[in-house]
Amino acid sequence: MMSNSTGLLLHNAKDDDDEQSPFEEVAANISNKDDPTILCLTFRSVFIGILLTCFDSVVFQFFAYRTSPLDINIGLIILLAYMMGEFMSKVLPEKIFNITINPGAFSIKEHALITIMATSGTTTTFAIKAITVQRIYYNYPVTHVNGILFILVMHLLAFSIAGILKRYLVWPASMIWPKTLMSCC
Repeated sequence: MMSNSTGLLLHNAKDDDDEQSPFEEVAANISNKDDPTILCLTFRSVFIGILLTCFDSVVFQFFAYRTSPLDINIGLIILLAYMMGEFMSKVLPEKIFNITINPGAFSIKEHALITIMATSGTTTTFAIKAITVQRIYYNYPVTHVNGILFILVMHLLAFSIAGILKRYLVWPASMIWPKTLMSCC
């Protein structure tokens, strides 16, 4: 094990760990060890996560059907989350009404949770686009109940396929996801 300037433990790619990625770039930046003493579900992480999720999803949905849609990059969300978290860790009092709202320094787990929350609300489902096309181009209005059921069935089908393919696409440590690697580092 080695430590970098931020105090995070990094593992060498030479470690004989089955879960460690064989790719040197991934193994050097992303540890597969967990420190259970670091808090992740705090008032800060929930507040900033909900705020950025609402902001990003409203912007995405508002500009989704424009000729040139506005897309907020995940890098911007990560930077905003970090700046807001550091600001709140310095400004918030430790306790209000005997409830801890500022447990200390802003942690990497809080940052990861905020990023996961914010990026989960950034895209719309393709089922909504199918309903929109039916309504606009084919003049076939879909009732609200049918639309909700269609979206629910499409999501359940997608999650089922993802669950079936998890063994081949997610579990092997040798799988590399270049787009995800940027947000992990």
